[in-house]
Amino acid sequence: MKRPHGFDLELAETSLVASTQSAQFQVLIFLILCFCWGSTFIALKEGLTLLPPLVFAAARFILAALLMGSFIALSGRSFKRPQAKHLTRLLLATTLGMTLNYGLLFWGTQHLPSGLSGLVSFAAVALAMTLLSLALGLERRSWNKWLGLICGLAGLLLLMLPKFTTGAIEQFMGIAAIGLGGLAYAAASLIIRPLLRIYGALTITLWQMMVGGLSFLGLSLLFADISTLRHLAQPNIFLSLVYLVLVGSLLGFGIYNYLLTTWEPSRVTLYNFLCPVIALILGMLVYGERVEGLEPPITLLLLALFINYLPSLKKASPLFTQK
Repeated sequence: MKRPHGFDLELAETSLVASTQSAQFQVLIFLILCFCWGSTFIALKEGLTLLPPLVFAAARFILAALLMGSFIALSGRSFKRPQAKHLTRLLLATTLGMTLNYGLLFWGTQHLPSGLSGLVSFAAVALAMTLLSLALGLERRSWNKWLGLICGLAGLLLLMLPKFTTGAIEQFMGIAAIGLGGLAYAAASLIIRPLLRIYGALTITLWQMMVGGLSFLGLSLLFADISTLRHLAQPNIFLSLVYLVLVGSLLGFGIYNYLLTTWEPSRVTLYNFLCPVIALILGMLVYGERVEGLEPPITLLLLALFINYLPSLKKASPLFTQK
């Protein structure tokens, strides 16, 4: 068969192999992300036993920003300062995704088991990301996405309803707070996405940590007891902070922001199907938490959905390109 003029078969094969290897690498770091964020609720719950939510969040993100800034400086990597025209978008995304989301998440986790906190948080982000992406026309609409969205929202409401009817108001408010935080986080992810293509994942992650940490520090000085930082001298509290900083913030956010530049939003948020399963299992193993009510069937549903969507992770080409 005659080859088209200018067609290089060897080059095409090399490109295909490189594309496949790149896709395999992306799937690998995606799975690492799932474990990173699924396991952070254990450390979060431990730290909140003695530290107020605002103080714990401030310590986490300020330390993460300092470590990441030091890494960038020592490694000689370039750091791009945001242009004035991008500051509004950056500050809005950071306020929603860091200050509002994590403020509500840390507060809500005080009143819930770690596994349930993870389940609600990840489910809320996945649903909100899908809803916003479909509503804004950022990805292809299909009946199965709308059906999944409706089922997911119904599941969240069914998780909340028993807490309200049985008088467990603090747990009800905890679920509502974490759900609202998930909506804020999803909006922030879509707002920040264009800047990731301009500045790169490392720079954006550092700015988010810096602004988020300083905002939590200001709120702590106004509304919390900053002297509770003395509890960091206790090994379990200190190790929980270190784990959140290294695994949850630096590694987790770095991978997440990288994937946002290469995958469509709903594809990235598939971590929300696997992370809550990890969070629930670790909650049972570490804290002896009981999984009850609708948590088991919802968890199995999330795992089934992840397995159903797993083939899409193996595709070498991204499903979404920025318009």
